[in-house]
Amino acid sequence: MADQVTKDAGPHAPPRLLIAIPLLVLVGGGALLLHRWSALSAIPDPPSSAKPSDPKADFEYGVPIRRTNTVHTDTGRPIPLGEPDRPRGSAELDPIETRVLESFGLAGRVSREHPASDASNCHGWVFAAGRYWVRPKYVGDILHDNGYGPAADPRPGDIVVYYGDPDRTIWHSGIVREVGSGKVEVESKWNWMGVFRHEVTDSPFGTDYLFFRSPRPGHLLTGLDGSPHPGHAESTGANGH
Repeated sequence: MADQVTKDAGPHAPPRLLIAIPLLVLVGGGALLLHRWSALSAIPDPPSSAKPSDPKADFEYGVPIRRTNTVHTDTGRPIPLGEPDRPRGSAELDPIETRVLESFGLAGRVSREHPASDASNCHGWVFAAGRYWVRPKYVGDILHDNGYGPAADPRPGDIVVYYGDPDRTIWHSGIVREVGSGKVEVESKWNWMGVFRHEVTDSPFGTDYLFFRSPRPGHLLTGLDGSPHPGHAESTGANGH
């Protein structure tokens, strides 16, 4: 269920094709012609607000992304950023988001802080000011290089990272906003969907998570140009550190 980034073709790619690639294999001094079949998978069409669809598939839809520029961790490690090839508007995204929330039983249980947008994924919301996509595979490097360590006592401003699969692949990240009465409230962007405020256990990303804290001021990567998304915490300096 991880947020996805791909450099493949756009949403109107051709249908799946099967291409036969001949291989020549020597058998007993002769030649046997075999065929190896290679499946070329096209990116599925984006979810449509005009027709019923599978909410789980809609939620997991991999927005086609192109690489734009590169920023760095505090140790100088390059982190590529991405932007959507064909960003969809709120008129198209909002009805699909409503279907997804209802299907997951989350409608009315979480607070939408900002509308659905293809502009960033969850990691881009945390580390790239809500303006870019950051691939999940780079999150571990960011945590390591920027001085994050596990936090047993979460505080506002800490990061929460959700894991999935038996090998604990990083799926999702968010920022702790409030702690009290035995509850931890998190703000996070759900793939192409909106930014939601929710209890840490109340999301589509499961309950396998850890909190992280760093002594550095804020979470943004080094070399990020421009200003944070207007609703992003670091646009007002409210990063909790």
